[in-house]
Amino acid sequence: MGWNPTADREIYSMEELIELFNLEKVNKSGAIFDLNKLNWMNAQYLRAKPIDELTEHLVPYLESINFNYKSKDYLAKVIDLFKERIENLYELPESVPYMFNKPTSFDEDFIKKHWKEHTSDLVIEYIDAIRNLQEWTYQSSHDFTIQWIEQKGMKLRDIVHPLRIAVTGKSGGAGLFETLALLDKQDVIERLEYFMKTILPK
Repeated sequence: MGWNPTADREIYSMEELIELFNLEKVNKSGAIFDLNKLNWMNAQYLRAKPIDELTEHLVPYLESINFNYKSKDYLAKVIDLFKERIENLYELPESVPYMFNKPTSFDEDFIKKHWKEHTSDLVIEYIDAIRNLQEWTYQSSHDFTIQWIEQKGMKLRDIVHPLRIAVTGKSGGAGLFETLALLDKQDVIERLEYFMKTILPK
């Protein structure tokens, strides 16, 4: 059986459903379990929840699987950054493991596409340049990187793509500088150095 009050809305509170329900509008229909629709609805509720509530909800699950989420404050920041990109809160540690641990696998196709002849030297210079960067925030890393790459007469993409793959192992995700801002600067440097010495094809 099926019923809905209007055709222009998908999400209702329980109070709204009770108020709007009309038995005369209940129709016979083929019951369909649509997992994609369920995931979409779950994502809508997830995005509407306060970050603190989501954090408190996720912590017991992470502890039950012995997942090191560092701290509640850090976990809250990760949830805030990625909650628009996930449909289920429990998928967070699997979808962005690099926010909690250094990546162990890397998108090889992305490396081949974006690693040019000059890229290695560029990344090495960038590592040295950010060592002396006193403030490590979204704005400071963003503004510094733009100024630094423009002084070299190059485009932002020349450094952004190599940084993303080296730091996260992935070809996509949240904004790079938002991601870097959550990670400790020393952690970022160590990831870049590890990639250059260990992962990058010689």
